[in-house]
Parts: sequence; C-alpha cells; structure tokens
Amino acid sequence: MTTAHKAMMAVAMVGALGSACAPTQQAGGAGSSELSGTIAIDGSSTVFPISEAVAEEFQKLYPNVRVT
Repeated sequence: MTTAHKAMMAVAMVGALGSACAPTQQAGGAGSSELSGTIAIDGSSTVFPISEAVAEEFQKLYPNVRVT
C-alpha cells in the first residue's frame, strides 16, 4: 500500500470516527459544553499531521474534551 493510500485511509477513518463519536445537537437542546473527557489518538507518523489538524478543530468545538 502506498503512502497516498495510507493517507486516504487515515482521512476516511478519522472522518468515520468523528461522525460516530460526535454528539448530535438537538434544536434548543444540548450544547458542546456538556461533552467532556479524553480522546487518545494513536497511529503512524504519516497520519500525525491529519490527526493533529482534526484534533485541533474538534477541540475548538468541544473545549472540555482533551485530545492526545
């Protein structure tokens, strides 16, 4: 598998993980301040830049969640 294929797979997995784990907001309901905890990301150095960018954007939406 080439590096490009690995990168595409990583993006797909991060997207799937994010959509599976992200809470849904209901109209007039729960906000991002209710979500808390820790998410640990692990993987190869080739996907680190992608994981880091996704983690930074996630933490902007959910500041009470620590992503390592």
